[in-house]
Amino acid sequence: MAFSLFLIFRPTPADRAAEEARGYLTDCASAPCRTAADAFVTAYQGATAAEPPAHSPESAAPTTAPPLGRQPIPAAIEAEAQSYLTDCDFVAHGRLDECLTYQRQFIENYAWSIQEGDAFAQQGVSHQLLDGNAYGILILRPNRLQACAWALARVVKALDQANERDMRDVERICGALDAPSLDVAKVRAAHLAAQFAPTQR
Repeated sequence: MAFSLFLIFRPTPADRAAEEARGYLTDCASAPCRTAADAFVTAYQGATAAEPPAHSPESAAPTTAPPLGRQPIPAAIEAEAQSYLTDCDFVAHGRLDECLTYQRQFIENYAWSIQEGDAFAQQGVSHQLLDGNAYGILILRPNRLQACAWALARVVKALDQANERDMRDVERICGALDAPSLDVAKVRAAHLAAQFAPTQR
């Protein structure tokens, strides 16, 4: 019976995400504050459910040979990028090879954004996460929250190098998010910025 009860009450991923989200909140007593806090926790749970697991340094085995002058892509980072991809067999409509090529480019940009601090690649990842489109093919599942997080992380990592276009990008992508989702995007952006290598423009 004790074993059965353990299975019943074992925390779910959503429970763990809610606990993590509450760690970012301050104590509050008013009803509006509690409502805003609950909305943040709900948005955080949703973002965590859609978010790929963070990679670890131990998962460093490259899966493919890198282009000349680039670092090998660790398997964990490649898997993280792949978690956003659509199934080309269903979305390419006769353009399967193109779809697979564009998805490979997304994976490379995703990895170089993190490993090499490639600002151009970071911008590309953010834009593609926003609409999922590459030359008329839906290569990714659109995710505005993640797109906002990448745009914010790009600016935060190299604030002294940010220009007006970078700030307009953040406003355009993040401006459509509701307040709880924007709060979650900011948390995700902080995590990303910590992972990015020093920015290279």
